[in-house]
Amino acid sequence: MAENLLPTLVASPPDIEVLRLYLTLPLYHEFDNPKNYLILHNPFGRTILNLKAEASKIVGEYLFMF
Repeated sequence: MAENLLPTLVASPPDIEVLRLYLTLPLYHEFDNPKNYLILHNPFGRTILNLKAEASKIVGEYLFMF
């Protein structure tokens, strides 16, 4: 996942359906493992922080619902 999926996430996703990846990836069981900090948590966090304003707002609204 870290080598194939995370590098393909773009700062300006083409549609709202792609944003589902940003919401479901943290549910992947390996995100619970602190040993994956450098290979999963850091790259994923960078992609979230690099989202364009509109995409960031949508993801943020969904995350704060729970």
